Amino acid sequence: CLSNQNKLGEIFIILNRKILAAILGSLLAAFIISIPYRFEGDLFFNMFYLNLMFTITYGVIVSIIGDWVSRQISEKLYIREIISFLFHFCGGLPLNGVGLIPAILFFIVDRLLKKAKIGCLPVMIALLMVVLMFIILLNSWTE
Repeated sequence: CLSNQNKLGEIFIILNRKILAAILGSLLAAFIISIPYRFEGDLFFNMFYLNLMFTITYGVIVSIIGDWVSRQISEKLYIREIISFLFHFCGGLPLNGVGLIPAILFFIVDRLLKKAKIGCLPVMIALLMVVLMFIILLNSWTE
């Protein structure tokens, strides 16, 4: 029973990290994609929410599968990271260039967050900020 609790705790930590990585990666991707357009109009926010929708669903699933497959293939960390990166990269390919930037950033942010055990609080704060920003933007667009 204790082993099952440890596995559930590990899954919980991984999901928290992936969700936070999706939010932060989408934010960075929207920023990078908006730079050439000088943040015209609502491009940044549209890109952020569009990226977030794909990343928090499709991207998190691809990332979890990529990490799992890489652990099954090799015990060497270097090889596992390459395999996982390839999964992230290939996951972004169907969305052309616009999908590659968020996919690569998601991988990088996920790896940076891997060093910390992400609990509920940072994820809840990030999700709350995303929802509040959406409500504020929605109200500003309807005025």
